[in-house]
Amino acid sequence: MKGYTKIYYDTSEYGLFMSLISFFVLLLIDDTWFYWTHRLLHSPKIYKHIHKEHHKSIDVNPFTSMSFHVIEAIILTFWILPVSFIFPIYVPTLILLQLWGLFDNVKAHLGYEFYPSWWNKSVLKFMTSSTHHNMHHSQFNGNYGLHFRFWDKLLGTEFKDYEEKYDNIKNRSKLE
Repeated sequence: MKGYTKIYYDTSEYGLFMSLISFFVLLLIDDTWFYWTHRLLHSPKIYKHIHKEHHKSIDVNPFTSMSFHVIEAIILTFWILPVSFIFPIYVPTLILLQLWGLFDNVKAHLGYEFYPSWWNKSVLKFMTSSTHHNMHHSQFNGNYGLHFRFWDKLLGTEFKDYEEKYDNIKNRSKLE
């Protein structure tokens, strides 16, 4: 309200296009921040004090998405503060981003593959699936991505058998 940040309520300030495109820009920033801080949280000196709480859930479920140390919550969401000082953020876009993050986090911890069998072969396969994150909980050092697989693919931290595992899960569910 005092103008310290670039958070705004009126689309006429930056235009409707900026209000819409900023969702995708913020999603990319969020995903990048999450990937790097998530990897940092897995470093042995930090893991045992903070992230270990979340990884007590090996057999994940939707409640796992809310099971974490308070410091982890601060670390994973801190990015929005500096970004809000340099990048225009429309309030409804920020709300939508938070809702998307909540949905994505619960989806990642379902313990059930939500996406259809064709997902892994489509143009949407760049997005993480429940299987992608379930493998992170069961195998620990890999599949760090939140929304997208870009960083894991680029830096070689995606488990090599992820796509095969996804297909096997979806093929098994077709037989049942």
